Amino acid sequence: MKTKLILLLLLGWAGMALGQNVVQIDTIYDSDRVSNPRFDELNMPYKQYHQVLSLHDPIQYLVWPYFSPAKDRMKPLEDREGQEGYWLEGDLNYRFNLYKGAYYSPKWAKRLRATFDAGFTVRMTQDTSSPLLPSNNRFGLGADYLLSDNDIANSSFYSWLTLQVHHYSNGQSDNDFLHTSGQRNNYMGGDFSANYIRGLIYLAKPCGDNKLISFGLGYQKDMALGGPFKLSGEMDNGSYGLNRLLLNLQWVRKPSFMVIEKNREINKRVLAKNPKMAFRSEMSLITDDNLVALAPTNKKYRFGVHNYLTYYLFEKSNVGLIIRHYYGRDYLNIRYDDVVHSIQAGFTVDVNRYH
Repeated sequence: MKTKLILLLLLGWAGMALGQNVVQIDTIYDSDRVSNPRFDELNMPYKQYHQVLSLHDPIQYLVWPYFSPAKDRMKPLEDREGQEGYWLEGDLNYRFNLYKGAYYSPKWAKRLRATFDAGFTVRMTQDTSSPLLPSNNRFGLGADYLLSDNDIANSSFYSWLTLQVHHYSNGQSDNDFLHTSGQRNNYMGGDFSANYIRGLIYLAKPCGDNKLISFGLGYQKDMALGGPFKLSGEMDNGSYGLNRLLLNLQWVRKPSFMVIEKNREINKRVLAKNPKMAFRSEMSLITDDNLVALAPTNKKYRFGVHNYLTYYLFEKSNVGLIIRHYYGRDYLNIRYDDVVHSIQAGFTVDVNRYH
């Protein structure tokens, strides 16, 4: 009798324990479920933060470019260097997520995004056989860390730190850095290789209906990192510039749409939509004390600026239109000794389009 009573008590206790476990389990997210409202509610502040970060990722484009020299060239461009101008320029740079913080992450990691950054820039000339110039090739690691409070949904202010360590080269073998004339760099075959550490602090504030303005201030240092991550020796002689101040400004209207029911009786609805539109300016200033002037003038041309105006025709589109302006030392790697003005127009692709 006692044995039966003990077994009943044990079974009853086990049943209660199992029952409590079942009651206490609250699955707030399941990847197999279409809707996860509780998870979405808890994670909303972090989702909004990562959406703000994506709006500051590199702008990707395919454009028709026009370049004109801002100073006299010691040696004119030759065939296959862009002597007759350019057909196309394309830039594909992307920050692949390695980690994104969420509400359930450890406290220090909630504010973090870690990325693998990779991409390239190509330019096609109108010269004989329309060759591609040696491309900009970049890859490395990046991290963004939220500095402001992000515990409340619909945050009215964001501040974060962006750090990046990148290798930057044109993919050429160890050829002569200078043109055979000795008066400028070897644009077709010279071996250009650099590495940089870049840090920026961003301030961003939502304003109005679905708009965001931001400001970023930072510093970039070029250096050798050892092994294959070298710094071309000719770039260390004071003509390239190994230290830069960075300033980024941006205004963006995020895409949105709303279906408005104007008359229920006749089932009349209208669509109010705002396609994405943005202006971005990325500026740099070389601060090296020993910066060498670029011949034939005695000017050092420390300042460079990229300006972007993008517009998406449809609020649900990933492809938009872009007008781009640049002034400064040519940003195509070894051509940095050529100071140019450039106007470009074409298409842009927003892989991280705000939904």
